[in-house]
Amino acid sequence: SSGINAEWPLRPGSKALANPENVLLEEAHRIAYSGGLGTPLYAASHNIAGHGRDEVLEFWEKHLRDPNNTVLVGIGMDIDTVSGLADEFLWSLDGRGLETPVTESWTGSRHSHIEAGGNTTRAVYLTQGAATGTREALLLNLIRHVVGVTTSPAVHGGNLKTKLMSAADHAQKPHSVQCLNINYSDAGLFGLSVVADSEEVGDVLHSSIGVMGSLKSGISDEDLAAAKNKLKLEIATQREVSLMGLVGLDGLLSVSPSTTAQALAAVDSITSEELAGMAKAIAKSSPIMVTLGNEKQVPALKELL
Repeated sequence: SSGINAEWPLRPGSKALANPENVLLEEAHRIAYSGGLGTPLYAASHNIAGHGRDEVLEFWEKHLRDPNNTVLVGIGMDIDTVSGLADEFLWSLDGRGLETPVTESWTGSRHSHIEAGGNTTRAVYLTQGAATGTREALLLNLIRHVVGVTTSPAVHGGNLKTKLMSAADHAQKPHSVQCLNINYSDAGLFGLSVVADSEEVGDVLHSSIGVMGSLKSGISDEDLAAAKNKLKLEIATQREVSLMGLVGLDGLLSVSPSTTAQALAAVDSITSEELAGMAKAIAKSSPIMVTLGNEKQVPALKELL
């Protein structure tokens, strides 16, 4: 299905939704999933005035005090102190059973356009991704490095050519293509984020999607080795920089390794056959697309399949 979604225009009064990337991903989750991931993070402006004290308190009790949805971390204190703070301010676990998690259901084959005029069009083209902690999530992260994590000259210094950069060489005006891999506890999104001139966005999308499709026929040993080295560098760097980087990277790996050596070994164990199989699975997944900007040259979703 396709159509203009008037529910989520860019709103100058909202810092979050003044960012076009936030608008695209918000709408992408809405049309991609029928479960919890499809629930908007930001309230539409015409609904905000209807929220009063009672609604806010109800939301707090249902979501923020629920042990299913809350994590409390204490640093420099013992477990009894942390438990006491949780009981006092967040919840009491006594008598509260765990609810059954909402099952995410992928919808697929949907296109939503948000008309915003101008000479630039942004698009996300996404297929069903993988859950955190799975082998598939690691494979998809490696594919990001095979095709090129980004085409931004600010990242590559303007000299390094990736597969995505080369595919869109014919574009006459500035553009950007990024490969996205977003993982959640039981679901994920994988695909492309494109920013291009409104007259060229269709061509850039076609070319970039073609790069993804070409991986089905196989990946050279040279490309695989280069991608592994980039991913291993990313892992080693992020593990050194911050604890949050370590937590995030562990989620991409299939066995939640506790050491950098184990993480690097997990990457080294991937074969070209595995990546080709993953690429075929991506191609079979029913994609969704969200476009924002000028609709002039936006292709229909079926034209990209």
